[in-house]
Amino acid sequence: CGMERARAREKLKEHWDSLLWILSSFALLYFTEFASNVLLNPLVDRTWQAISFISLAVASYCVIKIARRTPRLDISNWDSTWTPTLGFISGLLGLISFIISVWSIWRYWTLLMVSILFMGFISAVSLF
Repeated sequence: CGMERARAREKLKEHWDSLLWILSSFALLYFTEFASNVLLNPLVDRTWQAISFISLAVASYCVIKIARRTPRLDISNWDSTWTPTLGFISGLLGLISFIISVWSIWRYWTLLMVSILFMGFISAVSLF
């Protein structure tokens, strides 16, 4: 029991910054009512929102495809496929169009909010 606590403390010391990013992302989602504002607020530009959702879906597909194919590719052949380029471009388009779609709600705070959510997502993924 003592060894498990020591391991848990050591892991917490290693990943305290990731934990802070994840907690700040959850706090941001809760206190700004992010989901209800994005989905139900009439100030959101629905055209840009649709573009962002489609682009992020394409980027997610590319990430999943890369994750499934990477063990079978050798490292020199990895960059020659279309998947990383399309995933990066569609992810960037999704990010920019999402910022444009919700800009009328939070204005300049949108950039900070999206950055915090991105870092929280990256931190959550890095723990697994």
